[in-house]
Amino acid sequence: GFTAVRHFVNMHRDLSAPAAPRALPQGFTVRRHDFECEAEAWIALYNNAFAQHWQFTPVTLESYFHFRRHDPRFQPDHNWIVLAPDGTFAAFCWCLFNREQLAEQTVRDALLHQIGTHSAWRGIGLASALIQHTLDALRADLIALHGVRLWVDIENVTNAKRLYEAHGFQDDHTLVFYQKVLKA
Repeated sequence: GFTAVRHFVNMHRDLSAPAAPRALPQGFTVRRHDFECEAEAWIALYNNAFAQHWQFTPVTLESYFHFRRHDPRFQPDHNWIVLAPDGTFAAFCWCLFNREQLAEQTVRDALLHQIGTHSAWRGIGLASALIQHTLDALRADLIALHGVRLWVDIENVTNAKRLYEAHGFQDDHTLVFYQKVLKA
């Protein structure tokens, strides 16, 4: 038979719910990522941040640009980078939603598509401050979003689910991946 091999939880947070402010550590800054000019630095950060994740596949320059240029949900103005004191990329977060289709939707949620922190900078609050920054930016954008969703691997080595729960995200539903070994 089939065996469950991984569980992903879809989590949701209402954007109108209050949130405690979280500041970046001293010397770190957050800004929009210039996806056209800073691709290689972002790819290096992503590949480092997700290298230990289940079924990790490195991002290439081709896949990076393909997604950003062809997915109507990609929003350059909700694509954030945290810079370390030396100017290197330390963390990132980006959201997806189709701005043109929002008026037609009854549920207007953004997808916090990915958030990652370079392994050298984990555990100092970068992801927490970046999530808060992202939620604030989504609230400030006059697009009438109701909430934010995300998917998290509950066996994630960085225990990301706990981080999201600390920001008010709650479990909505679970996706289970199954496998079956076939013998020739």
